[in-house]
Amino acid sequence: MPAYADLPKAAQLRALRSIAKRALPEFNLDEANVSLAYHGYNTTFRVSTSSGDFALRINVGSKRTEHDIAGEVAWIEALARETDLPVPTPQRTTEGKHFAQVNCQELGRTFHCVLYRWLPGRHLSRRIGVESSEKVGKLLTDLHDHAASFQFPPCTSRPILENVLDSLPWRLPNEPFWTDALDEAQAAMDTLRNQPRIICHFDVHLGNVKLHKGEISVFDFDDSLMAWPILDIAQSMFYMRSKINAESVEAAMWKGIGRPLESYGLTRAQFEALVVGRALLLACDLLGNENADFRAMTPIYIERTRKRIEAWRKTGWFDSRIQ
Repeated sequence: MPAYADLPKAAQLRALRSIAKRALPEFNLDEANVSLAYHGYNTTFRVSTSSGDFALRINVGSKRTEHDIAGEVAWIEALARETDLPVPTPQRTTEGKHFAQVNCQELGRTFHCVLYRWLPGRHLSRRIGVESSEKVGKLLTDLHDHAASFQFPPCTSRPILENVLDSLPWRLPNEPFWTDALDEAQAAMDTLRNQPRIICHFDVHLGNVKLHKGEISVFDFDDSLMAWPILDIAQSMFYMRSKINAESVEAAMWKGIGRPLESYGLTRAQFEALVVGRALLLACDLLGNENADFRAMTPIYIERTRKRIEAWRKTGWFDSRIQ
């Protein structure tokens, strides 16, 4: 069988659905209806049973270790115990493990699968309202406030962010246009090194939050790592600026965050460089991604990123809406 990255989307999904069905019995879910929820960096299936619905995430692109996954689950369990934040409830295997491990001989790989209770609610629309944007900002602050005192239990961990690319190899051209932007983003991150790292979600965007009865919930903690709150905010701002009403969205987010940018020890220019850093991280990830859809869209994303960086050089503001 061809390597996973060489398979068309339909074949990738057939293989992953088979892996999902092999993982579910380890969570004592033999009788279940499995439907695709998301196919991207990782792949998530919605699992419907007589006892409720669940989200089964198959770590396809993720390189998280067993201790890393245990750290993800430990933080979510602590958030559920110690805060009012709506988060998904992690499920253990029949052996009490944080994940199921499925060896797929056809693909020549072993996949880690994690299971959570399905969160109710709806994803927010492309034109997110000011009130919801403010709630997303407050969500970030609530996560950071809890993380500031969170201690990992024994045998659990999360990766430490070492550079602005999250240790991905540099896959963009070695040309000043790109490398100068990388250097500026890295220099902005380096100014934070005298501040303590905390665990950060690092991927709070509208695809990873839901609105239910007026409350914002958050899920998909696979990207979480040890970093700094303002860098976490920059990751989210990259995505929120893709909305039609980006300026009002950003103002509302800062209101929800409840702290001015300067209180984090960065200038506006340095913050913008961190937002650029997220764009470069995603570009380098896409250039090595195995997902069939992502591979197809990579040239378009790279060209859009080039245009956005050009505009950032002129205006000092990174606009994720530029096509």
